[in-house]
Formats: sequence, C-alpha cells, structure tokens
Amino acid sequence: MKKIFLAASLFAVSSLFAQQGTYDDLTIKSYSPVLTLKRNTDVGGYIQGIQSQLSDGTNNWFFGNLGTDLWSVAKGDYQNRYLSVSSSGNVAIGINDYPDYRLQVGNGMIASKITDSNVSPTNKVGYLINELGAGVFELSFARDNQGVVNMKTFLDRPIVIGTNDTERMRIAANGNVGIGSKNPDAPLTVKGLIHATEVKIDLNVPADYVFQKYYTGTSGLKPEYTMPTLEDVEKFTKENNHLPNIPSAKEIQEKGLNVGEMSNLLLQKIEELTLYTIEQNKLIKEQQKRIEILENNAKK
Repeated sequence: MKKIFLAASLFAVSSLFAQQGTYDDLTIKSYSPVLTLKRNTDVGGYIQGIQSQLSDGTNNWFFGNLGTDLWSVAKGDYQNRYLSVSSSGNVAIGINDYPDYRLQVGNGMIASKITDSNVSPTNKVGYLINELGAGVFELSFARDNQGVVNMKTFLDRPIVIGTNDTERMRIAANGNVGIGSKNPDAPLTVKGLIHATEVKIDLNVPADYVFQKYYTGTSGLKPEYTMPTLEDVEKFTKENNHLPNIPSAKEIQEKGLNVGEMSNLLLQKIEELTLYTIEQNKLIKEQQKRIEILENNAKK
C-alpha cells in the first residue's frame, strides 16, 4: 500500500509541475485531465496494466489487461481475476473468465444473469438466478417459449412458498403439491377448507349403467353390475348400518373420501331408488285397477 501511495503521489506531482517526466523506462504524460503512462522504449506501447507488489516482491494486485479485450482486477497476478469487464460491456464478479451476460456473479455458488429487454421468441428477458451445486435452483422472469415466469429446482429438491415466515405451499420433488401440508401424498393435497363456486370431476364410468342394465339386460359401461332387490338392501343395511357399495364411517375416517367415486355411487343409488319408485308406482296402479274392478262388481 505504501508503494501504491508513493506512485500516486509521484503522478500527482508530475501532473502539477511538469508536462512530462521520465523515470527509468517509464514516461508519464499529462493531457489534462488524463494521466498517461507509456513505456520509454521503442518496443511495445502504452502500459495496459499495473501490477503492485508487497515489500518482499510478492504480487499483490493487478489492474488492467494484457493486450486482450478484458479489463480485470486480479489478486496476485492477472490470472486470478476477481472483477472483469469485457469490451462489449459485460461484467463478471468472482468469475475467472469472460462474462457471458451484462452481469454475471459467482463461480460455483451463485450466477445471476440480467439480459437486455429485446423481446424475441428465444430470448430470455428479465432476471435469472442459478445456484450451482447439489441443489440447483433456477428462477427466471422471461418472455420465451417456456412462459413468462419459470421456477424450477434440480435433483431431489422441493419448491416452498411462504408468507409471514411460515410455509404455505410446497411443490415436492415428485410434483405433488401441498397446501398446508409438508408431505403431499397426491398431485394436490390440501389440509384445510376448500372454498369454490364450481368443481369439475372427470368420471371414467358414469352411473348410467344402472338404467342400461335395467331396461336392456346388459351394460357396456359396467357389465358386472346387478341391481339389488329391496330385500337385499334391507338385509344389508340392518347388518352394516350403511348402503351397499358405500364406504362405512370407519373407512371414511381412516382413508378419507374420494369425491368423484362417492358422487358416482350416490348417483347410482339415486338411479336405483328411481327404479324402485317406478316399480312401486306400477304396482300401485295395478292394485288400484283391481280395487276398482272389485268395487264395480260389488255394486252389481
């Protein structure tokens, strides 16, 4: 540091009291407000780098370049770069190489990339963060073929989103999403209330097989289905305290309730109940006819 301060003092004195000074093989020229260093020899040209040394001759810091288009600040000699600026204006901090982006920070830990605002189908526009290592994380705000906001991890790492220093939502490494749950066991696991104005559920086998089997004797939707008689239903409910094919209270408490499956089973029971009602209505009408016949015969 003493040598650097001494050199700076010499430069200042030269610029104040002389237009040109010569120190061995070094020429200092002052073209206000610029101070120029030039080798005092016909071989080579203007000095492009400054290498400072400690009192024992060890290289301390290097500033400048060595005939390349990369200006650097390096610790020791020029090869150990800490800060670099390329001729294109790209800046690298902590990367001992040419920067590929306007600002590139880190080497092996964090690399941040800020690109320009030119919009094109393949150009990422915005901000990209990469954490290199065992758990690689990438966050980008971009207008490209992948969308506007991209957030992803690599290897076996989840994405956790929280508020007020508390986890609220998690995307597990296998893709399952948990809201209020740190261990989602399904594509969407919610621990708490779901409030919705509409829910759409896809069913592979709708309950129309009940009517198909009743009126045609066969069903392409569910060939094995057989409509139970009312006697069978009565016997089953007396023994089990719930309808056939409907899970018991204990099963629901232990395993939960499949909304799609339950909706279909309830529709099946409604269709069965409708057919029971139709049969009873036919029976009532037949009985009414017989009663009318008996009443007419009694009047004769």
